[in-house]
Amino acid sequence: MKKCKVKKHVLEPKKVETAIRRAKKDLIEFAEKYGVYENFGMDHYRAIKDRYRVGLTYSEKDKHNMLVLKSFFDWCGKYNPRNSFYP
Repeated sequence: MKKCKVKKHVLEPKKVETAIRRAKKDLIEFAEKYGVYENFGMDHYRAIKDRYRVGLTYSEKDKHNMLVLKSFFDWCGKYNPRNSFYP
């Protein structure tokens, strides 16, 4: 099965939220075309986590980024292209 690679434009923004929004868009398009696979979206999750260095400090901003990234991780595990209730 074909895997969805992390595109450069996903990791360009300065905010984690923007990167996740772009990653979701790419993953949804990929899933509609090729379907989902085991560990769907984990390459994007790891790339965003490494790019923004989430989890290295315990500042308020980093805690917020960890929560946002955790929700993205959960979304990747639950996403099903047949269900339209996942944004």
